[in-house]
Amino acid sequence: MNALKLFIAVLIVELMFIMATTSLFIFGLIDLPVFAIFSVLALIMLILTFTLFKLIKMIIITNRTILKIKSEKLKLKEVLRKPRKRYIVFQIVSEKTLKTEEVKSLINSLIKETFGLIGSGNINAKLISYDEHSMKGIIRCVHTYKDAVLFALALASVRTEDRINIIPLKTTGTLRKAREIVKTLSID
Repeated sequence: MNALKLFIAVLIVELMFIMATTSLFIFGLIDLPVFAIFSVLALIMLILTFTLFKLIKMIIITNRTILKIKSEKLKLKEVLRKPRKRYIVFQIVSEKTLKTEEVKSLINSLIKETFGLIGSGNINAKLISYDEHSMKGIIRCVHTYKDAVLFALALASVRTEDRINIIPLKTTGTLRKAREIVKTLSID
């Protein structure tokens, strides 16, 4: 926009120059060879101004294109960035002790029944560790689906024949912190 205003201002000045030399020639104040020289100079200035305007316009368009490409690269980096993980520390309350494989299949079936195959694939929940004696464990999931995993765990008492309750104790962002929580927390 500023380049266009500059071009118009320079064009007006050049047209005034051409009009002034023409009027001087008409009134006989300058002769034909001088008028021809001034006319050629004015024409060269017009061509240069137009060329500079086109060049500036092309530079502006190029800069805008570069900015668009950079912003699209940033968006692409965000999309391709590895999803963050959340670790849910839980404890199972049940009349019988559950083995690690039973807990793993229980959690997977709860998530698949609640959210389907595609939902469970997006959630990407995995049982990281489980202690059969204390019945505490750690589930890893994608950070955007943490609430979905908590919802599926809450449905354990409704969906199972045995009276099994999965109680989430804490959610953390690192596995080390989750292991510390498993050692310290309990619902006794």
